[in-house]
Amino acid sequence: MTTAGWQEELVSHLFRRNWQVLGALMALSLPLAPWRFSLSIAAGGLLVIAGFHVLHLVLKRGLRQGNAARDAKVVMFQYYLRLGVIGVVIFALMRQHLVDPLGLLLGLSVVVINLLALVAAELRGGTLSRIVSKEAA
Repeated sequence: MTTAGWQEELVSHLFRRNWQVLGALMALSLPLAPWRFSLSIAAGGLLVIAGFHVLHLVLKRGLRQGNAARDAKVVMFQYYLRLGVIGVVIFALMRQHLVDPLGLLLGLSVVVINLLALVAAELRGGTLSRIVSKEAA
């Protein structure tokens, strides 16, 4: 199996787990927290998952064969543009008092929680090892 095969499988796994983490946070917050807090988790989670997806597309396109110097500049521009858009959306949500800051922060942590869970599973001989060995077979 090629390197790209297990890497794509890992990214697909991360995408699925992002949604699972967001769902778990929502399932916990809905009965235990105010409605606005839960909506803030959802807003932050959707924003960070969308940003993660766009980052994946930008890097995938940028790493294809081509003019490396030009491609690196385009990738960096798109990377900062993505961060800028996320920043503007967060600013607008906070400025209009549409979200609870702690709920938004928790929602924005979805990808980080997912990556930490992946590392913890890997330290126990888990996810990444299974993906690579499955692809190698």
